[in-house]
Amino acid sequence: MITLVKPTEIDYLRYQSMVDDAHCKGIKLTPRPFHYENTETGQQYYDLYGCIGWPYEDEDKKKGLPGYVAIVAAVKSNRPADQAWFRLMDEAESEYLIVLFQKIQEMRDQFGFGEHPELLKTFIGDPDKNITDLVSYNADLERFGKKDREIILAPPLDLYDTEAFDNYKRSMETAILNKPERFAFGGNSILRTKHHEYRRNNPAIFAIGGLVHTLLHTTPWMDQQQENMFVVEEGV
Repeated sequence: MITLVKPTEIDYLRYQSMVDDAHCKGIKLTPRPFHYENTETGQQYYDLYGCIGWPYEDEDKKKGLPGYVAIVAAVKSNRPADQAWFRLMDEAESEYLIVLFQKIQEMRDQFGFGEHPELLKTFIGDPDKNITDLVSYNADLERFGKKDREIILAPPLDLYDTEAFDNYKRSMETAILNKPERFAFGGNSILRTKHHEYRRNNPAIFAIGGLVHTLLHTTPWMDQQQENMFVVEEGV
């Protein structure tokens, strides 16, 4: 179970001291004042992120590739915050969109959806594909009073670059091969298998590669220190 760990007053004072130090040193980014914890393992996370790769039909081989959804955590450890490593928490694949949407909901519930307003609210994926199906699915949720569970997609960084897939694959490989590594498969096997039996435009590699590429270049678990508006009395 994933829970939100809010800072105590002492934590906040330490956090404010870190922000002040960042101002003095010209540091632009600081870790956010809250994080998450896995109550079963004790592992802590700066944040968790979801991604989706749409099913792909290979025109040459006439053989489709199933779509893929996953949750990845930015792990809070003794490494510098901006060098956090990423752990694949869970994954699933299917050729059917409705199954992918259902898997997203199951994974959200498993990994703390609702603990914080922004936790797993948005998934990284191509928002221009399968729009009709996603809009229809979200409309059904709203009709049954579940609008808060709608699936919102945001594009991975550089999605519209003509070499997007190559860039994503390269970012994923860099994270895996980095010493120390910045991406771990955990106990999951789908992506590990797809990675070894490489096929171009594979949805699993596109989804994880796009997410890792985005995380490496934007560090969204870090705050712009001039935008820090945290107030301890109001919580987070």
